[in-house]
Amino acid sequence: MFAAADSSCVAIAVTTGEVIWSNPMKGMGAGICSLVIDDKGSTLFVGLQGRVMAVDANSGATHWKAGLSRTGYDMVTLCYASKASLPGFSRDSIIYAASRGRIFAFDPANGNTIWSANIKPSTKCHVCLATHYSPKDKRNRLFFSMHGRFGVLDAASGVELWQLRLAKLREHNSILPMVSE
Repeated sequence: MFAAADSSCVAIAVTTGEVIWSNPMKGMGAGICSLVIDDKGSTLFVGLQGRVMAVDANSGATHWKAGLSRTGYDMVTLCYASKASLPGFSRDSIIYAASRGRIFAFDPANGNTIWSANIKPSTKCHVCLATHYSPKDKRNRLFFSMHGRFGVLDAASGVELWQLRLAKLREHNSILPMVSE
């Protein structure tokens, strides 16, 4: 089991509660974290205050860190996808990170930015992400929702396919995407 908060990421034995390893997440800031693990269970990704890091799930060693430019120190939402969930995708896997109206795609192996997209820059709000493959048109999509907006990007290129405003929300909340064929 993995947990992270306030500048610390830990692996915990489910049966005993023993801490297996701890990573101090140096340079990542403090606050609310988001976590996602790759489909092999070997790399844990942590999003925190405009930053993303990759951690070895077995040892706790940091593989890489990357900043999300022009997002400030807000919460980061993460979404991992691989060819298993996105058939025909050109990459083996990809990690998406979103914060403050911006969405980024990273190479999970090295943290290099593949693309970034501005949805509504500088909007302080939580962004929700979901991936989807449609067998009808054989397209991989990245759905996003934030502050009453809902839309879709091409999962490989980050090009916006469409976006609409569902509601003008008084609070900085999101509408959760739920995808069904």
